Amino acid sequence: MIEEECVCDILTKYISFLVDNKLVGLVATYCSLLPDEMCVETYARTLMVVEDLEERKMMLGRGLDLFPKLMEEILVLTVERIRDSDEFEDARKMKALEYLCIDPAYRLEGLVQANSLLRILLLQGKIERCACLGDGGGGATWGSAIKSNTFPTSSSSLLAAASFWWSSTSRRPASG
Repeated sequence: MIEEECVCDILTKYISFLVDNKLVGLVATYCSLLPDEMCVETYARTLMVVEDLEERKMMLGRGLDLFPKLMEEILVLTVERIRDSDEFEDARKMKALEYLCIDPAYRLEGLVQANSLLRILLLQGKIERCACLGDGGGGATWGSAIKSNTFPTSSSSLLAAASFWWSSTSRRPASG
């Protein structure tokens, strides 16, 4: 047991070294050697620092190759940590949703996360951030997209869809 803890400790320290030195392409390989819980935690922490779309796609692809059953949990944890952190600006929080747009399998969760982010922004009084997402004549387009079960393919599209969904459901009169 002590031996396994030592190995895990060494691996996590080496992964931190890789991240600190911008060698994130190697992280998935070493995370795959960790127990599932540590893998999820460590890979999510790594994804939080990756901002380039192509690098994000590469990280998602490697994660899917090495630990496919853990990727949704990892992506959701990453997005939620960025969203809930005070150290990231709103634009970065919106861009974090991009992780859930890369692979179509995660787009529905992306819509849920976009909705959560919109609610947080609204509660913080950042109405102008939310208002611009539903403008531009996209309402009818998003209404038909949601009804036809097609999902957005970018973080701004996810936010616009969530904004449309939120505004259309919050204005319904109470039945009864």
